Amino acid sequence: MNRTYDTIRVKKVERFVKARRLVIRLVLFAAASAGTVYGGMRLKNSESLAIKQIVVEGTGAERADEIRALLNIKGGDNLLFADISLARTRAESHPWVSRAGVKREFPDTLRVVVEERSPKMILALDRLYYLDATGEPFKLITPGDEYDLPVLTGLDREDLLSRAELARDAISGALVLADALAAKDSSLPLSDVSEIMWDEDEGYSVVSVSGKLTVRFGAGDHAEKLARLREVRAASGTMQKWGTGDAAEIDLTYSSRVIVAR
Repeated sequence: MNRTYDTIRVKKVERFVKARRLVIRLVLFAAASAGTVYGGMRLKNSESLAIKQIVVEGTGAERADEIRALLNIKGGDNLLFADISLARTRAESHPWVSRAGVKREFPDTLRVVVEERSPKMILALDRLYYLDATGEPFKLITPGDEYDLPVLTGLDREDLLSRAELARDAISGALVLADALAAKDSSLPLSDVSEIMWDEDEGYSVVSVSGKLTVRFGAGDHAEKLARLREVRAASGTMQKWGTGDAAEIDLTYSSRVIVAR
């Protein structure tokens, strides 16, 4: 009986010790949690971590102000608790921003570094839109924007919605042609081009700034066709600048010949 009694006493003591340890752990955890919350509140309300400047790099002053307004972060907000991921998403929602990086610079600066889109062409739909190097229409052109870029015609909004792959290919091909025209040895400089016309059946045609010269390229082999155009221009020898006299049309769509019509 004594052994049974001793065993019961030992078990009671063990249960007491375990319960005591659990209470101590809970007290310590509560204290630590309270300390963490208190410390977090102190950090969040600390004036030493208040944002004093939001620096936007990679763009001009006016556009930088527009980006700051999108961030939903303002001077006086706590730098440590600023939502960097959301700020980056908001910065990239600006039509001229392709990518943005946002970082904290302690104690008081939020720095936003943006990579701007560069318009390569204008896409004519029901309205005019800038196209970037990837072929994405990224901004509706409004008064005050620059228009000194070739205009791609031949597509409509329905093409972009219901025939998206065809539209992407048409835009991509136009950008490839524009790159060929922009080459140093191009026989038809891109600066002399006003319009690039696309037709699903006939391919691409280029209209000069004066409107008096149309060059039909068809589809593909742009570099080879420009080389043939160079030979034709050299052989003509009479026109200082094509398209300044009577209207002319040059057809480069045939591999065996070049057709020049006036």
